[in-house]
Amino acid sequence: MAIPFQSWRETTYVKRYETQSGRKHQQEFKIAHANYRWPKQMLKEFAKWTDWGDMVGTIKQKNADLHQLDAQWSELRKREEWESRQQAHEGHMRLSDAMKAKMERIANAITNAKKDTDRWGLLEWLQKEGQNINPSIFLSGESTKSSTADTGGWIL
Repeated sequence: MAIPFQSWRETTYVKRYETQSGRKHQQEFKIAHANYRWPKQMLKEFAKWTDWGDMVGTIKQKNADLHQLDAQWSELRKREEWESRQQAHEGHMRLSDAMKAKMERIANAITNAKKDTDRWGLLEWLQKEGQNINPSIFLSGESTKSSTADTGGWIL
């Protein structure tokens, strides 16, 4: 019975591994077996890993580095935002200074116009009232005083 069983095994072997269709099945089996075996092998490697402390330390260090980088990036963004707001503020201040200067010029013009109006009013009043005033009265009065008084008489 060993001979027929042996021939059956040989026939199966030849059929499976030495024929063209057998080689195709063999390639498919190797790929499937490798895909099955790889995660299993990785799990075994992880289970055998003894240097977890160093790996955890490295991960923590990288995490701290990332936090530091994030803080620097945040600080840079805040600085850029501050600078842009500072520039906008300076622009607004320049604009308000220009508006202030224009308003001061307008206020001065209004004040000067008011003074000119007062001056013109005074001149108009003087002109109107000046028509009623005779300056010769004042001149003649002075002239009579000087003529009647003997200015040089007291010296003699």
